[in-house]
Amino acid sequence: MKPKRIPLFPLDVVLFPGAALPLHIFEPRYKQMIRRCLTMKLEFGVILAHKQGIATTGCTAAIVTLVKQHADGKMDILTRGHTPFQVKEIFDDKAYYEAAIECFDELPDAYPSASNELLELYEQCYWLLFNHGPEVLPPKSQLSPAYAMAGALPLELEQKQILLEMRDEAERQLHLYEQLKEWLPRLVYLNEKRQRARGNGHSLN
Repeated sequence: MKPKRIPLFPLDVVLFPGAALPLHIFEPRYKQMIRRCLTMKLEFGVILAHKQGIATTGCTAAIVTLVKQHADGKMDILTRGHTPFQVKEIFDDKAYYEAAIECFDELPDAYPSASNELLELYEQCYWLLFNHGPEVLPPKSQLSPAYAMAGALPLELEQKQILLEMRDEAERQLHLYEQLKEWLPRLVYLNEKRQRARGNGHSLN
């Protein structure tokens, strides 16, 4: 049974289901929050913080392991994204925020495989960014192919947030395809510019 009220962790990040997120916990309020989550085996909500406040859609994070407990109470933890949710109400009666949420459960059987066109675009962008190919997506994953691909690329946070808020996988994949189709020429240009800079001995700022 999904929780109706969870601790909330606003961050400058968009977390997707299945994605790993290492965190260094140093603020007193969040040290308190994570200690509670560890003790009670609770998930918490990761939600995008921006200038206007926080987004209304986030993703629950499960703590996979406590990597390191520092002497001053700071912690290094590894978390993994679990379930997208929508914020219904914010509570500020603790040191940290909590939220009443509605979870968006999607059936993995409803995930269509990524099209060859989308996979090709994704691989081209990945090669240009990292100079090696991406991990092969399993043909029938328990995770959204669109989330997996978007999570592996340094897309703008606003674009990742749009994908997180979409409730239909086919729509997500189409939107990601359009994003990557627009992004690819810029990556090609930057890659060529880097190669020219290396060739003439000048650094690229």
